[in-house]
Amino acid sequence: MTAPPQVLVVETDGSHATQLGGPGEGPGEFAGVESVVPLPGDSLAVWDPERRRISVFDATGPLLREVDLREVAPLSWIASPNVTATSARTELWATGRTGFWLFSVGVMGPGEGAFRPGAPSYRVAGDGSVLAELAFQAGDEAFSSEQFGAIPNPLGAISQGAVVGQSLAVSSGSEPELQVFGPEGGLIRLIRWSEAELDLEPGALPVWESFLEEHLATLPEEEAGFRREALATIPAREELPAVGQVVAASGGELWVGPYVPGQHVLVRAFMGEVPIPATRWLVFGVDGELAATVRIPGGFTVYAVDSDRVWGVYRDDLDVESVRAYAFSGA
Repeated sequence: MTAPPQVLVVETDGSHATQLGGPGEGPGEFAGVESVVPLPGDSLAVWDPERRRISVFDATGPLLREVDLREVAPLSWIASPNVTATSARTELWATGRTGFWLFSVGVMGPGEGAFRPGAPSYRVAGDGSVLAELAFQAGDEAFSSEQFGAIPNPLGAISQGAVVGQSLAVSSGSEPELQVFGPEGGLIRLIRWSEAELDLEPGALPVWESFLEEHLATLPEEEAGFRREALATIPAREELPAVGQVVAASGGELWVGPYVPGQHVLVRAFMGEVPIPATRWLVFGVDGELAATVRIPGGFTVYAVDSDRVWGVYRDDLDVESVRAYAFSGA
């Protein structure tokens, strides 16, 4: 069962503080929630990708204003799951007191063979007016065949992004690099590293294969067979993509995590969350140079990094989720 879209504000000790909005079509209500963005002055911006709307709340609960982005935001992959037009997943980040970057990644759409549906990203002002446009970037990898049509590639590259100040850092996932685009949308920096520096744990691929078999075993025989045949049409990869996640720390550092199989949003939506093994991340300083490597425990998805802690969601063996913070340790 899917939980209704809502935002809960909690204290650092886990106690509940307040609820922002809830499911519905009215002001301050959501069809879905993708991003919750802290803003100056104890306010929060909530991005609803299905309504393509930003709702700004006071942290104590009242709705302050809403920003309609239907003119620029692509269709949500949830609201438009067909392949006749490109649909996307979108994330929102703040760029100062009122502005935002809306980062869009194509998820599904028309294509032939192996393809990555593109979608543009935008830097917008607090009233929704466009300040800069980032041209179509490569989306999440899919594969289209005459027999099965377009399907997500569970071992395909996925694009990721993060905002530092007013700049947007983007990884296409296929190369060991980050492209950093400035406030006007132009490329201002390229951060590269060797593939050996960000290598996936050896057990990650067997974990995915085991997860896939367990999932198929839960399906009716005919449906399981159909999915096996569809997945078999996707050409085998010689190597996995280079990047799986990018997170901007509060101090401006960029954290880059390795690719983990099965993270395509459509794979996760239809098959569930793939177990995440322990991973080794690279941390790049504000100068773009490699500053540190960090080992992240298995089952933990990183969402935010502050001056001395890594915040995220931990999923245990029973699929129970909890918010956790790990303090930095080691040299």
